[in-house]
Amino acid sequence: MLRKKLQGNTTVDDLMMRLINAMEIFAAQQQEDIRDEDEREAREKVKQEQDEAYRLSLEADRAKREAQEKEIAEQVRQEQLQKEQEEEREAIRLSLEQSLPAEPKEESTEPVSKLRIRTPRGEFFERRFLASNRLQVVFDFVASKGFPKEEYKLLSTFPRRDVSQFDATETIMEVKLYPQETLFLEAKE
Repeated sequence: MLRKKLQGNTTVDDLMMRLINAMEIFAAQQQEDIRDEDEREAREKVKQEQDEAYRLSLEADRAKREAQEKEIAEQVRQEQLQKEQEEEREAIRLSLEQSLPAEPKEESTEPVSKLRIRTPRGEFFERRFLASNRLQVVFDFVASKGFPKEEYKLLSTFPRRDVSQFDATETIMEVKLYPQETLFLEAKE
């Protein structure tokens, strides 16, 4: 690139001065170009870092959203499963309640046993059974109140016995729960 044209006779000193001056101008321009290039590279680097940070932020947001959606879906699934289990438990409870034999009257001619049962919450319920009823009828009655044999032990107070371990085909009379007995329920561990 031609900057200046020398005309006529020029001395060596003048030529040297002009060359040195041109070199200084060139060096200054070169430094400015280098500085501009460095600034451009720095801006480009900052932009790339910002773009990368933005991309990572979007990925983190997406992962967080997916995790929340997965957690919500799992919670809905668990609630649905729990609801189905409760409905099944309630259906079994109602079925047991309907299958129970009628409660004998106090003036029954057959021997009648009166059982009082305390729940883990301290509530009581009682019912009369024929002494000839099988223990299974007692277990079904207790399960119809929401305390299935699989989850609760039925215990006598004195002597302390785990009635739920007895053979369900034995009668109330055979296991000595006649004429009356207070039993209590305890959750199985």
